[in-house]
This record gives sequence, C-alpha cells and structure tokens, in this order.
Amino acid sequence: MSSKPNRKKNDITTRICTFLMVLITAGFCFAMVNNLIEKRRLTAERDSILRDIEEQEELMILYKEELAKVGTDEYYEYMARKYLGYIYPDEHILIYDIR
Repeated sequence: MSSKPNRKKNDITTRICTFLMVLITAGFCFAMVNNLIEKRRLTAERDSILRDIEEQEELMILYKEELAKVGTDEYYEYMARKYLGYIYPDEHILIYDIR
C-alpha cells in the first residue's frame, strides 16, 4: 500500500520534469530562431550601409576631380557654357522641338 502514494509522487515529479524540459527546449528554439532573424536583418542592414559607403566614395572621387579643375580656364569655360549659356561668336545653337 505504501508503494502507490510513492508511485504517484514519482509520476507527478516525472511529469513536472518533462514539462520543464519541454518548456526549456522551446525557449531555446525560440531564442535561436529570434537570433537567426536578427542576424539576417543586421546582415542586410550592413550590406546596405556598405553600398552607401561605396556610392559616397565614388562621389568623393568625382568631387575631388572637379575641385582639381577649379581655377582653370577650361573649368570657367565649362561653367559659363553650362549655367550662363555663353557661346563663342562663330558657334551656332540648334534647338530641336521633339514632339
């Protein structure tokens, strides 16, 4: 008769331990999936930032080249033609109306 209460006690303990093991395993699985999702998000963000850096470096090279041209006669001529519409006396401007 004394074995039945002891068996019930062992059965409850086993169930509690099993439940806790399942709960802990589920927690670890959730944490792993969450970390994987976060890693993918951060990797995509890093790649985006690296692309932005490359674009900015290309722009910096272009700006340095243009800055090196500042002060030359060719640069002044280019700016006068582009922004002020200046032309040489022997040049003719052709404007096409494309419709």
